[in-house]
Amino acid sequence: MFAIPGFDARMLALRARITPALTDLAPSLAPGLSALLGHALHPHVARHLRRSVNPPEETWAAFARSPRAYKPFVHLRLAISAEGVKIACFVEDDARDKPAFAAGLSGSICASSAPILLSTPAPTACRRGIGAVWPATPI
Repeated sequence: MFAIPGFDARMLALRARITPALTDLAPSLAPGLSALLGHALHPHVARHLRRSVNPPEETWAAFARSPRAYKPFVHLRLAISAEGVKIACFVEDDARDKPAFAAGLSGSICASSAPILLSTPAPTACRRGIGAVWPATPI
């Protein structure tokens, strides 16, 4: 699907196949993620509305603390691409809570999760300083 050439054709395929699946799946994942992290997370499915030329290389469901938006905050993403599926802690360039996330990352997240992440094949977590990103699993 991600190899479909051209913006219009790829966007039609994504909106017909992947977006509905993420729309169905994301609300069922939010309660478990909320319980795991200890605060409410709200699902948001990427719509790629501002794109008009370049088709996306991946699409995602984001889980953020706001029911209205996810981009202004550090958030979790369940992303699907040609390489497979990945879960990542994502920080937009202009995220409001980026400085607080960076400050907390150095002491708590990497220190406590390093043994788990390092036992996972090819982790890129603490080395990049952006949270946990695991290699995509082929679909």
